[in-house]
Amino acid sequence: MGNIMNGLVFTIIGMGIVFTFLVVLVIAINIMKFVTGILEKYFPEQEEALQTDAGDAEIAAVIAAAYAMKNKGV
Repeated sequence: MGNIMNGLVFTIIGMGIVFTFLVVLVIAINIMKFVTGILEKYFPEQEEALQTDAGDAEIAAVIAAAYAMKNKGV
């Protein structure tokens, strides 16, 4: 009977340690989300402008080539 009680105690202690670790992990993730939100206000990410020099004919040619490659099985 003593071995069963020791096993249950170790099981409860182990589950408690894992649960505590997961709670600390969730709190740490929420703190990092909060900190990155504040940093994002002062240091916003630079957005690059998209280049739209390609004409409609070039775009249509690329789409046609991709469609042909898909149907070819390559």
